[in-house]
Formats: sequence, C-alpha cells, structure tokens
Amino acid sequence: MEIIYKKLKDLKEYKNNNKKHPKEQVERIKLAIKTSGFDVPLKIDKENNIIAGHGRKLACEELGIKEVPCIIKDKLSAGGIISSRIMDNKSAESEFNFDAIRLDFKKLDDLDYDLELTGFNIDEINEIKGLEEEQEEEQKEEPRQPFNDERDNMDIKTLLEQYELILINFSSGKDSIAQLQYILNLGIDKSKIKLVCIDVPFDFPDLPKYRDYLLKEFFEIEYIVLKTESDYEDMIERYGFPSRMNKWCNSTWKVTLLNKFHKSLIKDNIKFITCIGTRADESPRRAKMLDKGVWGKTDFIFPVFDFSDDDIVKIINDNNIPIFYTYKYFNRLSCFVCPEDSKKYFKTLYKNFPDLYIKGLNYMVKGLSCEAYRNTFAIDQLKNISDLDDVQEEEAKFKFNNYYENK
Repeated sequence: MEIIYKKLKDLKEYKNNNKKHPKEQVERIKLAIKTSGFDVPLKIDKENNIIAGHGRKLACEELGIKEVPCIIKDKLSAGGIISSRIMDNKSAESEFNFDAIRLDFKKLDDLDYDLELTGFNIDEINEIKGLEEEQEEEQKEEPRQPFNDERDNMDIKTLLEQYELILINFSSGKDSIAQLQYILNLGIDKSKIKLVCIDVPFDFPDLPKYRDYLLKEFFEIEYIVLKTESDYEDMIERYGFPSRMNKWCNSTWKVTLLNKFHKSLIKDNIKFITCIGTRADESPRRAKMLDKGVWGKTDFIFPVFDFSDDDIVKIINDNNIPIFYTYKYFNRLSCFVCPEDSKKYFKTLYKNFPDLYIKGLNYMVKGLSCEAYRNTFAIDQLKNISDLDDVQEEEAKFKFNNYYENK
C-alpha cells in the first residue's frame, strides 16, 4: 500500500458526506495531530475526491498544514466508493471498553500525563474515572488502613500536630461546623488549618454567601473553594439526572476535584492530613469504619466520629455559631434537589421553597433527553418528587440558637 503526499488544497470534499464533524471532534483531531503526528492517511479516489478523512482535512486546514498523506483507492468502482465511505463511518461506531480505559488512565496519572491529550474532554474523563471513584467512595469505601505506627495510639490533638497542614472538609453543614469548632477548641494553631469547600450547581443559592460570612467573619480562618468547570445542564442531558444508582454528580463535582487537589499537595511534598466530619451514628455501615489512618494515598481522621446529634447541636449552640437557615425546615444540608432526598423532603421544599422545587423538577425533566435515564430511573424519581398529595412535611428535629437568615 503506497502512501502519497497531496496538497490539501487539491483534495475535494464529498458534498453528500454522511458523517457530521462538530467543532469538538475537529478540536480532538487537531490535538491528536499536534501530539502524535499524522498517523492515519486520508483515503481518496484517483480524482482526489475524499473517501475517508473529511474530519482530518478540516483539522489540517485549521492547523495550516499544506500537505497530507493519502492512500489512493483507484480500483474501487463508483458504487464501491460510496459503500466505502459509509462503511468507514459505520465501522467507527463500536463502544469503548471503559474498564480498560480506566486502567490506562491510572497509568497516565502515575506518569503525570495530561489526560486531555487522549482526546477525551474533562467531563468525559471525570465520568470515566468518576464511575470507579464513586464506587470506591460510596459503595466499596476504598479500604482504609491503620497508620501502623505510633500515630494509631495518639489522641486527636497530638496526631494533628504531627502535620504541616491540616485540611478540613467543609460543607457548611452542622457536622462540618461542629468538627471545625472542636478542632479549634483543642488549641490547634489556626495557621496550620485550611478548610476545603466545594461549590456544586445544586447548592441552595445563599449557601456560598453564608459560607463566606461564616469563615471570613465568624471564624476568620483560611479556606479554599473548589468548583467544577463542567456544564451541568449539558451533563444532565447526556447522563440523565443523578440517581441513587448513578451518582455521577458526586464523582464529577466532588471526588475528582478533591483527588486532584490532594495530588497537587502530594506532588509538592506537603505533609498533610484530611479531617472529615463522618460520624458513627449516621449509619451501621459508618459505625464500622476505621476513624483514622491512611485512605488511598491520604492520611485521614474523623474527629467527631463518636459525637451524637446532641453533641453536635451543643457545640454549635455553646459557641453561638449561626447555622444556615434551611435547618429550620430540614435535618441535613444537601443540594436542594438530591436523589437521596425523601418525599417528606420534597414536600417541605415545595411548601417553603417553591421556586427551587420547580427548578429541581425541570432539571429532572431535562434529564429525560438521556435514553439510559428514561429507561431506568426517570419514572421512580419523578414520582418521588411530584407525587406528594398525601405526604407530610419533614419535621426539623435540631434546635439551634442562632440562624443565618436569607439576606
């Protein structure tokens, strides 16, 4: 098979080309050419009509490439040329083996290689990696190991003082607030503490404002805010609304961002530990967890692991900490629309925050454009949020002294 270089301007596009080439695809082809060279020649007939490679031609035009490698298929009949065009496009439709891609992504991560150079965009990378990360985080709970040294027997204050940097995962919910206050009560130097916050698209609208007030003005403590760059409406249309069986929101908007941040600290050789507000009485499964040790490549501790609900409320009230106003209506702080929420929650949302209720319902309806979502989770979720006639409102059981009001 002979490869001949042809001037790009001499190649003729097939006017009835049956393959679309959106801008995103052309950008990927350009990236592949820039990073790996021109690996796949265009197929043309003896009159320089393109049989296969229209997308590559568009990419080369944008890159300013003047000559391209071609294979001349001069023995094909007129019917054979048309058939070859269709077959070339059809044969590219096979599905990916995502388990295999995840393994290769891990190898590339270990090499500090930019995964976007593979041609997948950041949302797709997050989804492919996130499905496994979420399974580890939420289902398998990636095995936690003890330190296997003297730290296993240290009290919380002594353990935290072993580290250069103390990270505290902070959601602005009651457990996060109580955890922060408890650590400060231990006498830990504030200069060693950094709170890690994550903004997600389905937060209550006033939550970032509340968090900034609480951390800047009340606690006067350093914090960082991580935020996804993904277009969440596009994600919903492509993958459906998040569900209990498909919580891509957690992997894309939380786990991936945290992992990336932790990797940056590891790369900079910063000795850090992460504090997480997990409590034993939240569920029987969590009660069996190891409350400190090593989780993946990260040292961790659950400082309020043995706290009861009453302990959480007491430490917040004793320090007159303003709590987010939604605790007047709900027992936990979550996204305003979440697959984990109950009918009672949605009834309360409908009665007290009707605009957010409608917004959440519209997001679920938008998810119907995803066939997988339509065929699996849609009916149950739509019933859960909309069939509320005989449902009682959620009863808020926590009584706080000081609420941050909607301002």
